[in-house]
Order: sequence, then C-alpha cells, then structure tokens
Amino acid sequence: MVPLEQDCLMTAHRQTARIRSFEEVTLVLGTGADPHIAGSVHTCIGQEAVPVGTLAALQPDDQVIAIHRGHGWALQSGVEPYELLAKLCGGIFGAALCGRRPIVEIMRADFLLVALDQFIDQTANVLYLTQGRCSVPLVVRTQQGATPGSCAQHSQNLEALLAHIPGPCLELPTPPQDAYEMLRAAVADPDPCIIVEA
Repeated sequence: MVPLEQDCLMTAHRQTARIRSFEEVTLVLGTGADPHIAGSVHTCIGQEAVPVGTLAALQPDDQVIAIHRGHGWALQSGVEPYELLAKLCGGIFGAALCGRRPIVEIMRADFLLVALDQFIDQTANVLYLTQGRCSVPLVVRTQQGATPGSCAQHSQNLEALLAHIPGPCLELPTPPQDAYEMLRAAVADPDPCIIVEA
C-alpha cells in the first residue's frame, strides 16, 4: 500500500475525530436516563475510518446515490425485507455495469445470503462471460461476528464462504488504517470487492 502524505493523514484524522465525537453524543442521547432518540442506537464507534476512506475515494464529478435499506421502512411500507435487499443488490449491479462505482453497505454479513444469487451468478461472472470486455466495479461493505445484543441472524462469520466465490476480491481490515486504505483500493479496483469489517 502506498503511504499517505502527512496533509492527507491529518485531514483524515480530523474527519475521523469529528465522526467519533458525533457518534459519542448520539450514544449519550440514545441511551441516557432520558433518551432523546427513540429506539435502538447503532453507532459506528471504531469504524470511523470507513466513511473517511469513502469520502477520500470520491472524485469531484462523482455522484452519490443513497438507497434506503432499513427493514423498519420496508415493513412499514409493506415491502418484504428480503425483496428490499434483492432490489438493492440488483440496483448496484446495474449501476456498476453502467460505469458507476457503487459502494453499498449491507448492515450484517448474514443479510448477504439473500443477495448471493445476484452476487455469485451475475456480478462475479460478468468478467468471464464477456471475455474480459466488461467488469463490475462495485464495493460491498458488511460487518460480521457477534456484537453485544445481536441475535443469531446478526452474528455469523461468513468470510470463509465469501472467500470461495471466484471473481470478487475479499478484504478483512483490522486496524483503521487498513480499513481506510482497503476501501480506497476497492473503489479503484475494476472487479467487485467485498469488505468484511469486524
């Protein structure tokens, strides 16, 4: 990996610290004696390098497309959560074929199982099916492993399964510097990449 210049590192550090302070305030507001935020609070404490890496990979002419993936929204509007995830993964596949470089976050690795047909049969095979003429430069970010309060459907480690899919690159960053650099490398990669965060 190419070492980052000091100015770039300082900017990344400032952005990371800003995200951390916001997350800490959110956690206090959501879990205090008189919570101001109703419902559960999912923070990104410890994962601040990921959005910083995403922002660093963006070019001035890039477009950011946000696709809502919340299962609460899906249930409220009558859409099955599995259908929502399948549409999300199909949409990023199409966007990547059209020249975009989408970065999608699937909250838990367990939820990737719903989209494996599109990922294994479509995304991973495009390069081979087109004899190298087309690629699918997309990045899938997900988290894996047990965390406090997670149920069985939010706790599986699927990296061994994902490592045996021919085609995509699988990355498992540990320290924040790795997460930052791997995300930037994944965005630049012409092939699909899966980043599994702990």
